[in-house]
Amino acid sequence: MIAYTLKQDDDGQWSIRCLGSILASGLPLDSAIEEAHEMAHTTRMDSGRPTCVEVFRAGADVHLAAEGLPESRSRVARA
Repeated sequence: MIAYTLKQDDDGQWSIRCLGSILASGLPLDSAIEEAHEMAHTTRMDSGRPTCVEVFRAGADVHLAAEGLPESRSRVARA
């Protein structure tokens, strides 16, 4: 699975990361989520491999969505 990770920066903005690289930074959360979903979808369509979008924030991490997996595993939240 290819994971696109949203991580909150020290200044409160968000960055999008994948496979050890920062793909975008300095984004508000809504924009970061939207861009990460678009990136994950494009990767899924191009590669055929499952993708997901995860959010990491102090105290909690949330698995927002996955493409290419059975529906029952598409949304998971952990605290």
